[in-house]
Amino acid sequence: MNTKLKSLKTEEIIDLSNLNLFETAKHIMMISTSELQKNSEKRVKYKVSSQKIHNFLNDLPLSNMIELV
Repeated sequence: MNTKLKSLKTEEIIDLSNLNLFETAKHIMMISTSELQKNSEKRVKYKVSSQKIHNFLNDLPLSNMIELV
C-alpha cells in the first residue's frame, strides 16, 4: 500500500480492507494523526475487512477522529 499522504477530500473513504489488523491499525493511526494536524474537526472514513477489526479499532483512542464503514 502506498503510504504517501495526500490531502483527503471531504467524503473520501480509504479502503484498508486488504490489510490485516495490525497493518490497518498502523495506517489508521498514521493517517488520522496527519489529518488531525491539518484539520481537527475532520473525521476520516475507513473501510475495513471484518467486524472484528471494526470492534477493535473502535476501542482505540482515535475513535472520535475516525469513522469505519
